[in-house]
Amino acid sequence: MTDGVWRSFRFFDSEALAAASSLAELNVVCSCLTPTSLVVGDCEGQVLFLERHPASTAASPGGRWCFQAYAGPVTHIRYCALRNTLITIGNDDAVHNTILRVWDLDQLVALYRGLLGLSPADVSTSVPGASAADAPLRWRPPCQEHRILPASKGASGGASSAHASCEEAPLVTILLDESKQMQCHFKPSCTTAGTLSPSPTGNSTAKGFSSHAGEAGSTGVVSCGSIRSAVVSFDVVPDLSCAAVGLVTRDCVVLQGDLAKERSVRVLTIRSGLAKGALTFVGLPSMQLATLWETKGGDHASDISGGGTSAFSFLTDSARALTRSASASKVDCSGDAVTAAGVQVLYTVYEDVVTCWALRANGNWSEYPCPTSSGGAPRFGAALTSRGELLVLCKQAASHATTGSRVVRLGPADPASSVPVPYDPTMKSCVHPIHVDHVPGRCFLYTHRQYLVLLVQHDGRPEQFQLQCLDLAYRIRGLSRPQETYTNCAMLLADETDMLVLFLDPAVRTRQLALRGVRLREADTQTKLELLFSKECYGIAQQLAQTMEGADPTLQLRIRKRYGDYLYGKRKFDEAMAQYVGTIGHLESSYVIQRYMGSAHMEQLIRYLEELHNEKQSAHTNVAHTTLLLKCYIKRKDEARLKAFIHRDDVRFDAKNAIEVCREGGYAAAALHIADRYAAVYDCARIRLYDMQEPLETLSYVRTLGIDEAEPICSQLGKDLLLAAPRATTELLIELCVHWKGPGRRLVNVPALPALAPDAARFPTCTGDAIGGGPRHPHHANASAFLHIFVDAPVCLMNFLRAVVESGVLNEDAATPAPMQMAVEGNAATPSSPAPHSPTVTSGPHAVLYNTLLELYMTRELKSTLRLVPQTTAATAGAVSSADATAEFPLEPYKRRLEQARTFLEAYKGRYDHYLALNLAHQHGFEDGILYLLRLLGLSEEILGYYGAKLNDSNSTPAERHEATAKLFQACQDSPASDSSTTTMWMTLLSQLMRTAKTESLDIVKVLDYIEAHDALSPVVVLQILSSGPESTLDLRTVRNYCQRCLLKQTQQLQEVLAQTSQRLGEMERIKKEVVALQTSAVVFQATTCAHCHQVLDTPTVYFMCRHAFHHRCLYTAAECNVCAAAHRRQLDTTREAAQHDLPLQNPSNFAAQLFQDVKCGRDATDEVAGAGAGRNGRTPQDGFRVVADYVARGALGAPPPYKDAGPFGCQSPTVPHHPSGSHQRGAAGVAGADDLDTW
Repeated sequence: MTDGVWRSFRFFDSEALAAASSLAELNVVCSCLTPTSLVVGDCEGQVLFLERHPASTAASPGGRWCFQAYAGPVTHIRYCALRNTLITIGNDDAVHNTILRVWDLDQLVALYRGLLGLSPADVSTSVPGASAADAPLRWRPPCQEHRILPASKGASGGASSAHASCEEAPLVTILLDESKQMQCHFKPSCTTAGTLSPSPTGNSTAKGFSSHAGEAGSTGVVSCGSIRSAVVSFDVVPDLSCAAVGLVTRDCVVLQGDLAKERSVRVLTIRSGLAKGALTFVGLPSMQLATLWETKGGDHASDISGGGTSAFSFLTDSARALTRSASASKVDCSGDAVTAAGVQVLYTVYEDVVTCWALRANGNWSEYPCPTSSGGAPRFGAALTSRGELLVLCKQAASHATTGSRVVRLGPADPASSVPVPYDPTMKSCVHPIHVDHVPGRCFLYTHRQYLVLLVQHDGRPEQFQLQCLDLAYRIRGLSRPQETYTNCAMLLADETDMLVLFLDPAVRTRQLALRGVRLREADTQTKLELLFSKECYGIAQQLAQTMEGADPTLQLRIRKRYGDYLYGKRKFDEAMAQYVGTIGHLESSYVIQRYMGSAHMEQLIRYLEELHNEKQSAHTNVAHTTLLLKCYIKRKDEARLKAFIHRDDVRFDAKNAIEVCREGGYAAAALHIADRYAAVYDCARIRLYDMQEPLETLSYVRTLGIDEAEPICSQLGKDLLLAAPRATTELLIELCVHWKGPGRRLVNVPALPALAPDAARFPTCTGDAIGGGPRHPHHANASAFLHIFVDAPVCLMNFLRAVVESGVLNEDAATPAPMQMAVEGNAATPSSPAPHSPTVTSGPHAVLYNTLLELYMTRELKSTLRLVPQTTAATAGAVSSADATAEFPLEPYKRRLEQARTFLEAYKGRYDHYLALNLAHQHGFEDGILYLLRLLGLSEEILGYYGAKLNDSNSTPAERHEATAKLFQACQDSPASDSSTTTMWMTLLSQLMRTAKTESLDIVKVLDYIEAHDALSPVVVLQILSSGPESTLDLRTVRNYCQRCLLKQTQQLQEVLAQTSQRLGEMERIKKEVVALQTSAVVFQATTCAHCHQVLDTPTVYFMCRHAFHHRCLYTAAECNVCAAAHRRQLDTTREAAQHDLPLQNPSNFAAQLFQDVKCGRDATDEVAGAGAGRNGRTPQDGFRVVADYVARGALGAPPPYKDAGPFGCQSPTVPHHPSGSHQRGAAGVAGADDLDTW
């Protein structure tokens, strides 16, 4: 900072003060700025408010307004924005002088507007020397008054000596050129005599101002050099908790407490024990900006006499804890720590030394020297910045030999920091000298925001002044040459908004004081940045944008982009890349990448891409960036940086793409690390299998995963794993489908797992089901999802399915979904138990597994592999010579597998597809399986046809024919008697026996005895079959016994029917008599209790002809008996159904007519709109096919066949039984003429 180049920019715009005309009419002594007004204190004790801006919209009374603050001149004035108060110091008379008054501007404005009901006349009586005529103009609002110099005695420490003579009190600076000020005088006023009259005490020499006022009273002109004050400098804390007033006697009066409340203020007078020169400046930094942490206590000057100094630091709340330990270790902790909240820091600058004070809340204080190398500073040579830093101008003035001055800054090392940094002003490391170039002359030091404002009076021409605004952080001159020159400057005012430079009006040729002003307003940030860009000061522009409050967040990024383009044009590629890195997220990454594409700039490109993958910038990274970065590493063969990049914890990238790039480059270890880091389990397994050629390690890795991860991996990599390690892979799949030893499923009842591989779409998944369908079990997978893996390895598939089936896990899953039922034609009973009338065969959800295993058992030639051309894969390309990897299952003999098939059919019946199993048994010639499945399915006709083929074989031996006949007989016996197909089976059996020439009579007798004993066939049908053979050579004795037994049974049945008929006729006669009795004779009702509630009957009572009586309230229906109604309805329904069933036999012509009418109505109904009226008999019209099917079922299309109970008497059953398929049963002639089983 001490040696550098100062750059000049025009950061300020100049314009004339809006209140210049009003200011020229005033006798200005002191002034200050408020947000809306320029406040002026004049020589008559008035405080005037002038509009600061040309078009102010602030809530002010408007225009120019004033109030009377003192009877004498107002010498000092200060505005506190935090409390919106005005603090003034002035004189009333020779006795009441140096009075500090605090004015509440909010209350002041309200009074001025008359909001509180007080008129100026009500408050003007307290103004000394004011007449009644001046009351409307000279009114004093309420205020808090604090006396700096009491009238009873002088200020402590020699302050009273200042009153001894007027020459010792310095001038109140109105013009910075004192010689010019002595020549000027104020404008005459009509109230000058009254206001500036001598004090009533007559002591004209008690105060310098009073003696000059007496002179003025005779001449009518007041000189500007007559305004003097004992106050050299004063400052107030923004919250009015403390004020410091520096006196000409080197004393400093401190007021502690709330200045707005008189009773709470403590007044202290302190004097430095280190300084020998005059006091020139006092400053009170805010306690929020400057906080003292001290560990050494002491009172008054005792700390100095002790020989030691205590260090203190300016700390913020966040930094107090950080520096507490350092401060405690740096000083001798001889007392208790004083809390920082109770200590106020005070700077005092003397001509020979700079000191700081610790003002405690209890009234104690301590003084500490500041190690400035140049000592103190002259008057107007020190100032406080808004950050609590002290700027001290060296007292050596500039000369012709030295073209500048040295300014000492007490503060942190970096003045451009956006957050105040703790520092210790008693340490030399916190003292920073600054060299400022300017013309030779006297310097006046001010501050504005972050600027050091230096006003220099020329040595040779004292009326000429040079103004400089210096930015200490960036070493910038903020004013242009025309803005630096002023004539006869009076004072400089600055706040956070702008600066005002007041000077004598050059147009006024008289010696009267007439001031004009120039307003210097700082340019907006965009203008400043454009000026910085014009001189290529991009670094300063960046720092300036960082310190801005409420700036556009993209401003810094735009500066970086512009700076990077500038450096790139200068071919400073590394520096340009440093700027481009800071624009990530704002500047399109392709803009930078395109500039640095090429081998010459690959290092810079790698740096940019690495920063792009940083965790904070991961949102702006895509797959192309990761690919490019990894390819840069691979192209440079920089394996170390590649490993370092993938091992970084602060980078995020697309793992899938990074893995593919590393695999393509041959860095399998790097790809494996990325996959393991990002939990890409599929990629981990794939890299181990294809790139590292380690199938067994891959299987070991899969065993460590959860079932959710292992299931898709095995489904997609299983083929290649099975090819590389058949037995080990099969055992892993068995573990996966039986009981997985690793972690179970996290969520069982959620949709299927997401795809982990690029080609996962080839494997279909079902919502709510596991891979391959079926329920999701928490500890095992669905085996059907892995069948495609074994498409070329039947031996492994057989061992896999056998292990899964024998484990019993499929039984648990079969209970979850509803079983699918398939109807079976040709109903029969199983060998073990009788089947129901409509048997069904249940096929479970895992039927494909059982079917596949059964087929493998029945296959005659089972090969280890079905692959004709070996597949070239990464796993097979590597020479995997491990015995464990190439181990396979041994081949089992065919006979043993057939035995397992027989056991399988019986043990797992109902879980495989029986019809598919029957087809497979026929295909592979498995005779035992065929017969078992035919019995299981109840296909009796197929069984008869199977055995009938052997019976008709001319080459069969008698033993074989006898065995076939026995099996046919046994099959017919096993059929249930209630089944309609049983009749057909017996008819077929007799036909087969009659067509066979070598049939023994004993076999026919045996069949006839069973038919007669169980009433399986009608005798007429049996006789027709026996007599319709091609070569009927049966002896009469073969059928004689059968016919005798049938006739005897028919006779017994006839007698039973006649007896039953006689009984029913008698019952009908009895009922007729009862009806006649009810119609012709009276009925006596003797019931006394209700048949429903069994209580005594009372009116109203209801009696029925059935002798039942009820309360009217107990009846369900008023016209029906509660007891007999149900039986009556059943009887009516039975009668109605019988009549409907007998309709075709009673009136065939009407039945046929009704058929065609219903068919026609059903056909027309299909063309009608929804909601049509009901058809005939109140029924809704149906489609034609349904009508025809209904009438066919009722016997409309055929003659009734012979029945089993049709005997010699010609009696036939009134009903027409039908085959379940809808066709009529064949007669005996058709059965006898049937050539084979297919006819049935």
